[in-house]
Amino acid sequence: MRAQALAGLLRRVEQTGQVASGRFPMFADPRTGDWTWSQDGGWSGGFWPGMLWLAGVATGQRRLADLAAGSAQRPGTCARAGRVLRARRRLGGAVGHIR
Repeated sequence: MRAQALAGLLRRVEQTGQVASGRFPMFADPRTGDWTWSQDGGWSGGFWPGMLWLAGVATGQRRLADLAAGSAQRPGTCARAGRVLRARRRLGGAVGHIR
């Protein structure tokens, strides 16, 4: 069961990487699987390159590692302090103190 779940996850990352065309996946429609994309990364500006990198490590596919590096280097994907701090305050209030 665990191997099937991992295989499905890796397959989805690979499929998404093939159609991303420099965009960042934000969320998918649960019925169709169609992605809503972001050009500047939004919250997934760090998450998506990380997923690509982990998928590349797990599969040994250099193409995924290259996609990860390219996504991480895109302008606009670095965290903006104001947005990060606002999110931290909101989350801190919801789940307790965050260090």
